[in-house]
Amino acid sequence: MRITDDRYDQHRRSLDLAWRMISHEARTHTISRWTQLSGHRIRALYKSYSSDSNNTVTRHRGMSPYQLDVILASPRLKCEASILSAICKLLSVIPPGRLDDVERTLPSIERGELLCEAFEWFRTSVPNAKLNFEQGILVLNELALHEQIELTYCRSCLGVLLMDRLSIDGPNCTFCSAGPAPHLKGVQSLDAPM
Repeated sequence: MRITDDRYDQHRRSLDLAWRMISHEARTHTISRWTQLSGHRIRALYKSYSSDSNNTVTRHRGMSPYQLDVILASPRLKCEASILSAICKLLSVIPPGRLDDVERTLPSIERGELLCEAFEWFRTSVPNAKLNFEQGILVLNELALHEQIELTYCRSCLGVLLMDRLSIDGPNCTFCSAGPAPHLKGVQSLDAPM
């Protein structure tokens, strides 16, 4: 009887996670990878979701985002990805060590639940964010690989930021790289002697 209860609980969690990922507009193959549900089952859930909630969720087709350069080239997306990554680090969505086969080892029901929680927290904190769920997963995959990017702190303001590991520039956030804001010219730094 206990084994049956565990199987039911695991299946229920898979379905709940799929519902959450559908609401975040994740693609079918992404949901399948994180929940182990079939594509057919996920599409059936989507039909049920959209008819039950009287709420249409955009379904994206095709490949998931795979070019990190698009995110790193946009100051806004890079800043938003830094915030989401910091939340994911806080909730232990990102494992402490390096993962080799990220596509296979990162996704799990437990980590997917934490990922959804992190993304919901992110969307509450940054309500007009342009970074979408799939782009967030791309960033997490790259952080788990520890090859191209890392999560670090701005050396000027100590804000969290994503940094290209091969960059020759020091870790400065978008705001500090641009220099002082025009309305702050002539204002003394908090670190400067008075």
